[in-house]
Amino acid sequence: DERFVPAIDKDANARRVRETMPIPAEFLLWNTEAASPQAAADEYDEILRQRAQPFDVVVLGIGPDGHFASLFPGSPALHEDERLAVATETEEFAVRERLSMTPAAILSAKKLVVLLKGAQKLPLVKELESGKKPVEEFPARMLLDHPDLHVLFANI
Repeated sequence: DERFVPAIDKDANARRVRETMPIPAEFLLWNTEAASPQAAADEYDEILRQRAQPFDVVVLGIGPDGHFASLFPGSPALHEDERLAVATETEEFAVRERLSMTPAAILSAKKLVVLLKGAQKLPLVKELESGKKPVEEFPARMLLDHPDLHVLFANI
């Protein structure tokens, strides 16, 4: 997922990736210089359809509200089953406009790995285990449907 901000912005995931690892030429980054979030999502959707599906491994985190990627509680994108990439919005964080792969794209991966770090993430693990909240309130619950899901929790 990505925040719809310039690639050099302090909040851009692409910037963080570029600063921490070498980027191979075929690495797919969102075009946040597109005219709009929807245009960026349309472009990425087409790229995914042409060359990236299915993924071997998708690595995710889970946000404090149960979102994963940029799939937030109550988002219509949670039920998108035709597109592979969408524009989303959130009122919960400073950067409202977001870009995300859809659940269909993420769940088609051969393996899902969820990385959770720190004591503040322990309630998320407990909620995943309990399964009490519906997907609309806790989107990460849909990850439990994946046949090869690995949740790694480090309480450091």
